[in-house]
Amino acid sequence: MKTKAGLIKPALYALVVCLVLPYAAACSGGYSVTFVYGYGGKKDEFTGVSGKISEPETESRTGYDFCGWYYTGPDGEKKYWDFEADEISKNTVLIADWQPRSVSIFLDPDGGTIAEDTVVATYGENIAIPEPEKEGYWFIGWTERDRETVFAAKDVTFENDLYLKAVWLQFDPDAVITFGRFEQDNDPTNGPEPVEWVILDKTGDAFLLLSLKVLDAQPYDPVPLSERKTSPAWSDCALRGWLNGDFYRTAFTDAERAQILPRTFDDISVTDYVSLISTSEKKTLLDARRKELCFAEATEYALSRGLRLDNNRGDDWYCWWWLRQEKNNLTNDSLRYPHGFLGWGAGNDYSCLYGVRPSIVVKSDSIN
Repeated sequence: MKTKAGLIKPALYALVVCLVLPYAAACSGGYSVTFVYGYGGKKDEFTGVSGKISEPETESRTGYDFCGWYYTGPDGEKKYWDFEADEISKNTVLIADWQPRSVSIFLDPDGGTIAEDTVVATYGENIAIPEPEKEGYWFIGWTERDRETVFAAKDVTFENDLYLKAVWLQFDPDAVITFGRFEQDNDPTNGPEPVEWVILDKTGDAFLLLSLKVLDAQPYDPVPLSERKTSPAWSDCALRGWLNGDFYRTAFTDAERAQILPRTFDDISVTDYVSLISTSEKKTLLDARRKELCFAEATEYALSRGLRLDNNRGDDWYCWWWLRQEKNNLTNDSLRYPHGFLGWGAGNDYSCLYGVRPSIVVKSDSIN
């Protein structure tokens, strides 16, 4: 009996081990089985496996559908494992097959026109969504149904169908937008006033803004022309430093600065957050479209800084204001722009106090 019991106990022990092994029905000898889950580096490895195996559970993955487990066939082809019929007869690696979900984006142009109103997209891939048009309006972006957030659809990660509606800003030549604050009434006791801007242009998901009024009086550069051998370049002039330094820090909050996009000027190899419009922008965006914006009224604060008024139109006074030159070699028509005409004045001296009308590019969803 002792001999018989001594033989039976090891056999029962082997049977128990075989039953608790989660993926194997038989475990005498056997092979290795590796499960590669395809997320988080997760991998399970088992040895001594043969015969049929059980399918492991997988977690759900955002934007993906699980299609089964596969192994690589002898000719490199993908072959799916049949857990009901297939048996382990050699070392095997099974890989979880995840396919990105295909979703539809339904577009409502809200009274505008659009090339196509449904776009089929694949999760994780950049998609091209047609931009709608509506006469007399700027296209701001898209808002998801029943939500107020406006966004550019290409920046959205989604896993299910989307229903988007266009958001428009009516194009009104007289429309004024407030963004940021700066001293304007020359009374610092009541704090800085909201800065008023006009929209000059729209590119993609951003607007080019120009301050409605001359906000300050600054020299292009404080070094008199008589002490210079060459004209000051925009890339290192004092006015550029002030705009992207003191003005940028004090006129805008952290949240507003996050809405301002940098502008890179390839012709002079600089990048600005706050700049001036250039001569060519003045010609294409003001002369050709909105000539009245050339006449710049100065704030009380700018006048107190020593800004000189050069023209009188009825009851309103207007002044000269600086332009950004487009190359580091200045020309006679690229400095400042008074009441509709290019000019120099003041002996061509860059150290004179002329008006400053900042220009910024902001994300379209920051425009209310």
